Amino acid sequence: MNIFCKKNYCNENPILVNLKFGFTLVELLVVVAIIGILATLITAAAFRVIATTRVTTIRMNIAELEQALELYKNKFGEYPPNTSDIPAMLRHIRKRWPRCNVTSALDTSTNPPTPIAPITVNGQNISSMTLANNALLFWLGGFRNSDGKYCGFNVDKEHPFHLPSGATATNGGSSTLYDNEVFIELVEGVNVTGINGVNYIVSRDAPIVYFRGTKGGGPNAYDSTLNIQFAAPTEFGDIVPYKKDSTKWHNPETFQLIHPGLDGIFGTGTTARQTNDSTGLTDPDYDNITNLGTSTIEALLP
Repeated sequence: MNIFCKKNYCNENPILVNLKFGFTLVELLVVVAIIGILATLITAAAFRVIATTRVTTIRMNIAELEQALELYKNKFGEYPPNTSDIPAMLRHIRKRWPRCNVTSALDTSTNPPTPIAPITVNGQNISSMTLANNALLFWLGGFRNSDGKYCGFNVDKEHPFHLPSGATATNGGSSTLYDNEVFIELVEGVNVTGINGVNYIVSRDAPIVYFRGTKGGGPNAYDSTLNIQFAAPTEFGDIVPYKKDSTKWHNPETFQLIHPGLDGIFGTGTTARQTNDSTGLTDPDYDNITNLGTSTIEALLP
């Protein structure tokens, strides 16, 4: 007898006679389906939150580097040059360290002869020092001390790139053989890593690439042939400065900071890519995170 049937109550209420405990198979399947739908929604939402957090972190790192570059310009009169631009590097070193004797080799096939690598300061070859590092890292961070921390350049204005044998840079306020001229300490959360033997400032395990524009901007603000190619085993693709159209660049008088986005790939191709009509853009370009007025390349498209 059903436990609810007392004093002939079930006879008066026959619907209670068939009352049973537990779920039927259909009911269980419905519950499982609902749980599966909820789990899918929660998982998708969690992935969206994670992706948003990663993008926010990268944007913050780029904003902090923008601030560092503005401080650099305020202190030294201009933004750091690309390390591939030898004439610009020579001008910048002479301006920043006027007591140095800075020279370079010359390409005599041009008129007038064009400065080329190697660059020497007081007879010391610095080309390997500068070209072995991303320009952004080199000018903001300088050299590493014995603890591996980037700590600026030598305070000796005649020998800013001089690293005495066995010397240890200033660490924790304790001076040893020499003190370093520290421009800016790399912001917390922005790390340095080696990619194929080249050190880069990275955010979320991918490099932030720096291209400097020219004073006055114009169609030649950036070198259209300038590109950085990342080779195996770490494939980041190819990165070039971005143009608005065939004659106008983004940020022509300042600089471009570009991160490959969550897919970790900058794009493919070594010619400048245009955002007004998508010329040259490849699928990996669209999520690249930049300082070009908005968050991503896709957001720049008309």
